[in-house]
Amino acid sequence: MQQWEYKFLTAAYPHQQHGIHVVKYVDGKEIPNWKQRSWWMTQALNELGKEGWELVSVVWRQWGDTMAGVSDPVYILKRLLPSP
Repeated sequence: MQQWEYKFLTAAYPHQQHGIHVVKYVDGKEIPNWKQRSWWMTQALNELGKEGWELVSVVWRQWGDTMAGVSDPVYILKRLLPSP
């Protein structure tokens, strides 16, 4: 039976006027100095794709006041685990 591992990338918008997504969290852990690193989402997806990761879904995580809250896209990826 195939088994999968999953990775979650949460994006932020440090360049709001351009609508550019930058990876801020990987698997719930904040990337140190994520604004300075500027790991663009397209770059991250391309790099991870070369490692066998496949994008399976994007969901929006809302936080803060529900009326004026902020939403961040969470990219969900998976890849096949090697057979034991």
